[in-house]
Amino acid sequence: MADNHPLSDLKNIDRAYKINKSITIIALVGVIVVPLISLFYANKIIEENRSKVYTLVNGNALLLAERKDANDNRPAEIKHHIKMFLDLMFTLSPDRTQIEQNSKQALYLGDNSVRQFVDQLKEQKYYDKMISANAVQYIKLDTNSIQVDFSSYPYKAMVTAQQQIERPTTITLKELKCTMNLRNIPRSDNNPHGLLIEKFEVTSNNTIQSYDREH
Repeated sequence: MADNHPLSDLKNIDRAYKINKSITIIALVGVIVVPLISLFYANKIIEENRSKVYTLVNGNALLLAERKDANDNRPAEIKHHIKMFLDLMFTLSPDRTQIEQNSKQALYLGDNSVRQFVDQLKEQKYYDKMISANAVQYIKLDTNSIQVDFSSYPYKAMVTAQQQIERPTTITLKELKCTMNLRNIPRSDNNPHGLLIEKFEVTSNNTIQSYDREH
């Protein structure tokens, strides 16, 4: 005969309540803990990605290295950014397409002061004269030619470089001096270092030597 004692029914109800309560608590803990763990690992991945250094190789942004502090290599990135910018601006061939491509890429790295300088060269027919004279222009500089004040922000830079202009009959060497400020901006494919050149100015561009080419 089945046990229908009221006390037994109360015990069963109490046991079922405790089980349901335990399941509810476990579910609530899971709802809270799982998102927290997911958020923790998401932040960890973001920080790891921020700690990567990028450099420009053959026009493409490539992963160079990984480090704990992205600021550790910032001085080297700044100098490389300046060198890359000046190469685009002053290493030219008598090819209008190449000149336009270089100028366009340089404009991604600088502000309106860079655009004004490019427009000034166009107004002076500088590029047209290079093309008509079949001239090739190079810029020579190394990291020692680039002086950056890292104690201030925006960073202030001074550069002394050498220009070599090769025409069919002559070679001209010029000393190029310029100044600029640099400000941090988000990285992009067109600006992998995340730096914007501001207040760009050529302070002097004097001829050092000019001589006939050997044939």
